[in-house]
Amino acid sequence: MFSCLGRLGCFAVILLLLAGVVGWFTQDMWVPKLRARAGFAPSASAAVWEPVKPEGAARGHDALVQLRKRNGPVFVKVHPADLASYALGMAPRKALNGVTQLESRADGDRIYFRGTVNTAELGASAASGPLSGVMDGMLRGEQQITVGGRMEVTTPGHGKFQIDEVKVGELRLPAGAVRKLLAHYAGAAEADGGASIDVPLPPEIGDVRVQKGAITLYKSGR
Repeated sequence: MFSCLGRLGCFAVILLLLAGVVGWFTQDMWVPKLRARAGFAPSASAAVWEPVKPEGAARGHDALVQLRKRNGPVFVKVHPADLASYALGMAPRKALNGVTQLESRADGDRIYFRGTVNTAELGASAASGPLSGVMDGMLRGEQQITVGGRMEVTTPGHGKFQIDEVKVGELRLPAGAVRKLLAHYAGAAEADGGASIDVPLPPEIGDVRVQKGAITLYKSGR
């Protein structure tokens, strides 16, 4: 009898091990469905560029609605492009003058944006513009502009995007050129060698964290 029970126990252990192995190798099939049923947003792939589209603003808005609920979740995860789409709806029109094909991604603890811009708009080859005298003749025509930095919540309803990298084409801009560029597009720049943009935030956002290609918004404790 005991040998039979022992054999049954061994058989059960083997079945559990097999189930674990199968579950591990098929997790890409069932984990997203389980997360969807639990109310979690699909996780974004790390460091993948996603287009910033109007429909993304609706998804960003839906995530914030969840935070507003009194008995709602304490945090929600959003795709960088969705949050960017929502934020651009509150940004001044000048912020995107001349920038097309906008995309966003998260990498490490930074958020990146890139788009296409005509360097003539930047004054790269003219006597006027934010980059005139900085990179005269170095870039011409349409180029890709990439901006990367960290996002933080400073006070309820206010955030700061601390920029630590700006590239036009493959050329990384020096700090002085970055400040000129921000003054042109955002109307604000710091004079301490770095550069940042003040970002209006919904008051329900208490913290913003970036990890594994996704942005997590935490509910404010107000």
